[in-house]
Amino acid sequence: MCRSKLNWLLVLMLVASTPLCAAERGGSVNSQSKDLSRVFAMNAAPGVGSSYSLMIPYVTRENDRRTNIGFNNYSTRSMMKGDNPEADVVMVLYDRNGNVVGNGSAVVHSNQMLQMNDVISTLGGGTGTGWLMIFSDEPITAFATVILNSTNNPVIQLPVFMQTHKPGSFWEGQASMGVNNRLMIQSSVKTGTFQSSLIVVNMAPSGGTFTIKIYDNSGQLISTKTASINGYGMYIDEDIRNSVPGSFGQIVIEPSGDLLLSANSLVLSNNGTAGFFPAVSVPPANMMQMAAEWQGALAGTLINAQVKMEMFQEKGVMYGSLKIMSGTFPISGTSFQFSGEMHPSSNGFLLQVHGESPLYNLTLYMPSLSGMPMGGMQGQGMQIQGQMLYVDDQGRKDTGTFTMTRTGNVFHD
Repeated sequence: MCRSKLNWLLVLMLVASTPLCAAERGGSVNSQSKDLSRVFAMNAAPGVGSSYSLMIPYVTRENDRRTNIGFNNYSTRSMMKGDNPEADVVMVLYDRNGNVVGNGSAVVHSNQMLQMNDVISTLGGGTGTGWLMIFSDEPITAFATVILNSTNNPVIQLPVFMQTHKPGSFWEGQASMGVNNRLMIQSSVKTGTFQSSLIVVNMAPSGGTFTIKIYDNSGQLISTKTASINGYGMYIDEDIRNSVPGSFGQIVIEPSGDLLLSANSLVLSNNGTAGFFPAVSVPPANMMQMAAEWQGALAGTLINAQVKMEMFQEKGVMYGSLKIMSGTFPISGTSFQFSGEMHPSSNGFLLQVHGESPLYNLTLYMPSLSGMPMGGMQGQGMQIQGQMLYVDDQGRKDTGTFTMTRTGNVFHD
């Protein structure tokens, strides 16, 4: 393929994807990534670099508990270090107020599980409870075991991988106003037998406030509170449902300002057993759910086809199959895979179909759901429409529109 054609194709693909992606990312995310780089630089040994980062939201050695940490290096091939690379790991320990109170390093061999007992003491931390930031030059994963000393009951906590360079729809375990998402603790409780805590960590350098919404098991909002948190700090409530005893249900956490939040909840029983409920990322409350079967038309000059789309949706991530039912389409075949994401505010979306032989890209872009017919019972008759752009490395290009109507569920008889 000639270089000029490739450059022309890539430029058009970039232009097609810019309106949605730029609005999705927000302005605060990149600055948070730079701040994490500075944290690493201040705590790493000379000559050590990092391309991977993750965090453990809760480590403690108080309230009859201690915390061990484990690392797994699953990398077996590395462009930097060759086969079976060692991972150089740097750890930074923060206290509740956001102060760095300990740090350390470790080398984890390929396929090794390295355990570090009583991590707060090992890192020299002068704190009872905190959270742990982890950097590595090779891909690793980690876990924390919070052990109840009186029973030796271990409670496993998995890491949160840093999400700040992902498109917002793909975030897991973190929330920020920059990508307009929230966190949800799926279950929490306050009864005679069980009690839930709430642990929130802010990985941004600036502090602020966030909102905690407590629901009962029928979905009714029964308590709302605003809490403050420092930059790199923690918010801990050992009995989050104390104001609504006898209740159980989900908790939703909504960030504000430049906060970058993760959260966890430790559920304790009277007999000393416990378990973590890590927070999951959820889209904003007004995000439209559109998973369905859609049928309609792609209308351009080169492309003039009747199509059927089976659209799946996970939060803001959209994917599925586009089937050519009749008409003209420049690529051989009748079934193609697409992927994309929904904008968290406008409920518009950008979907792309692309392939390698020839190198091509089909973009479907709907800027907003505003003004679209919403349809009748269960969304039957709902319509979506927007712009279509096609380019390939053979010099072909086409612009036009698409219009589709919801015809049913993806899974049906």
